[in-house]
Amino acid sequence: LIYNGETYNYRKLRESLKSKNYQFETDSDTEVVLNMFAEYGTDSFRLMNGMFGIAVYDKKNNTLVLARDRLGIKPLYYLKKGKRIVFGSELKTIVPFIKKPEIDYFSVNEYLRYGYIPGDKCIYRDAKKLLPGHWLKFSLDTGETTIQQYWDIQFSPDDEKGQSDWQEELHELIEDAVRIRMISDVPLGAFLSGGVDSSAISAFASKHSAQQLKTFSIGFEETECNELPYAKNVAFFLKTDHHEKVIKPEAAELLPKLIQYFDEPFADQSALPTYLVCKAAREHVTVALSGDGGDELFAGYSWIYRQYQQMKRFSWIPKTGPVADWDRANSAVAKAGRQLNDLLTDPKEAFLRKQSCFTTEMLENLINDPEEKHHPARIEKDTLEQALSNNACSFENSMLFQNFTTYLPEDILTKVDRMSMAVSLEARVPLLDYRVVELAAKIPFRLKLTDKGVSKFILKETIKSHLPPEVFVQRKQGFSIPIQSWFRGPLYDYAYDTILSGDFVSDNGFSRKYIENMLVKHKKGTNDSGHQIWSLLVCSLWYNDIFKKGNNIYDISILDDLRI
Repeated sequence: LIYNGETYNYRKLRESLKSKNYQFETDSDTEVVLNMFAEYGTDSFRLMNGMFGIAVYDKKNNTLVLARDRLGIKPLYYLKKGKRIVFGSELKTIVPFIKKPEIDYFSVNEYLRYGYIPGDKCIYRDAKKLLPGHWLKFSLDTGETTIQQYWDIQFSPDDEKGQSDWQEELHELIEDAVRIRMISDVPLGAFLSGGVDSSAISAFASKHSAQQLKTFSIGFEETECNELPYAKNVAFFLKTDHHEKVIKPEAAELLPKLIQYFDEPFADQSALPTYLVCKAAREHVTVALSGDGGDELFAGYSWIYRQYQQMKRFSWIPKTGPVADWDRANSAVAKAGRQLNDLLTDPKEAFLRKQSCFTTEMLENLINDPEEKHHPARIEKDTLEQALSNNACSFENSMLFQNFTTYLPEDILTKVDRMSMAVSLEARVPLLDYRVVELAAKIPFRLKLTDKGVSKFILKETIKSHLPPEVFVQRKQGFSIPIQSWFRGPLYDYAYDTILSGDFVSDNGFSRKYIENMLVKHKKGTNDSGHQIWSLLVCSLWYNDIFKKGNNIYDISILDDLRI
C-alpha cells in the first residue's frame, strides 16, 4: 500500500475488522486501510470517510489499484505506457517518464478560460488525473485498464422536510465532521477569515478542543480585500489564540516558487495568501481545519446566483445573444452593456461566461492564428459546459453541481492541498465530509439562496447561535489579492517584462499586440484586466521555468528495471 491522506473513521472500521479476526500491530489508519482492501477490495473505498490518494498492489492477481477520495481533496496523477503505469501525488513524478513532453492545447484553452485545468486532463498530453470518487485497476500482465466511479453526488432536493429538520440534521453532521477531524497526536488549529464557513468550523473546533484553539488569518493593506477585522471579531468572540499577517505587493516575488508546487499553470491568485497563511500556521501547528466547500454546497457565490435570479425576473426578454463584447472596460456604459448581454443570453451561457477569465471573444483576439490547434473555435464543448449539461436536475442545482464537480476539486482543493503540503501542514476540510455533502445536496435551493438574495441561508440559520451577529451581515469578500491595483502600480513592470520577454508569446501563437494593449489599458484604468494579466503571468512563468527548462527533479534511471 502507498497511501497519502487520512481516514477519519478508521477506529470504527478497525473494530469491524477485528470482529472478522483481523489482527493489528499499530494504531495507524494505514494498517486499517490495507486490511480493508484485503477484506472488501474496491468496495472498501465506499466505507472510508476521509481524504486520500491510494495505490494497492495485489500480488495474487498482479494488479495495481489506484483510488482517490470522493471529493478530490487529495490528488492522484498517472501515466500509462503499455504494461507499465507511473503514478504519484504530484505531476512532477510523471513527467520524467514522458519521452518528449507535449503541451495539451485543449487544456491551455480551458486554463485561459477558467484559470485552472478541469476534469481528468493535465497540461501534458500524455498525463492524466484520476477523477474524484473513482478507482482505477491496472493489470501488469496485459496492460488492461478499468476505471470505475464508486461515488457520485446528485443535487436532488427533498421538499418534504421542514427547515427546522434540515437545520437539526445539518448541525449534528457538521459538528461531528469537525470532531472526528480533531483526532490528532500533533498540534491542531484552524484558518479563520471571519466569513461564515471558517467561523462555523472554528466555533465547533473551539467547543471540542481541550486547549485554547489557535486560529490564523491573512489580510492586506488595501481595505477592499482586507478581512482581518472580521476575523479578529470572531476570534475575540470565540476566545481563540489568534494570529494574523498582512501581505504586501512584494509577496508576489514568491510566485515562481509557488508555480513549482503546482507543476502546471494555475491562476487562482488566492494561492499566494493561502501559502502565506499556511506558512504562518505551520509555525504553531501541524494540522489546520479549513472552511472550504460551503460556497459550493450552499450557493455562496451570490454574484453568480443572484444574477440568475435577475435573469428569471426578466425571462420574458427574447434570448437574442450578446449585442456586443464589452471586454473588461470599467465605465458605467460597459458595465450596463455586460448586464444587458446577460439578460439577452441563454442562462447556461451567461453562467459559464460569469466564470470565465478569458471569454471566447477575448480568446479569439488573444490567439493570432485561427488555425492554431488551441483556438476556441476548434473546441465544441469544454469540461465545464459538459458538467453543466450532464446533471439531470433544475438549472439552479445544475449550477451547484457544476461548481462542485469542477471548480471545487480542481481549483479550491488543489490550491489548499498544494499550498499546505508545501509547508508540511495538513489541511482538513470538515464541510466536505461526504455525509454533510450528501445531506446538503438534498436541501432545496430556496433554503440556500432565498428570494431576497440571502446566500447560504440554511447554513447561517444552523450556526447563528454559535457566532456574533456581525458575521451574517458583513459583505462577502473572498480570499483574493488586490491584483487590479497591484498591476497598476508595483507589479506592472514585472508582469509586462515577464509575459512579453522570451518565447512564451510567439511559441504559443498569442498576439503580442493584444497583450500589450491589455496591459496598457489596465495601467491607465480604462480596463480591469487584472485576472487576465495574472493568468498570462502564471502561464509564462510555467512555460519558461518548467516546460522549456525541462525542470524535472527525479532521476528515473534507477527505475528502468521496475514494472511499477
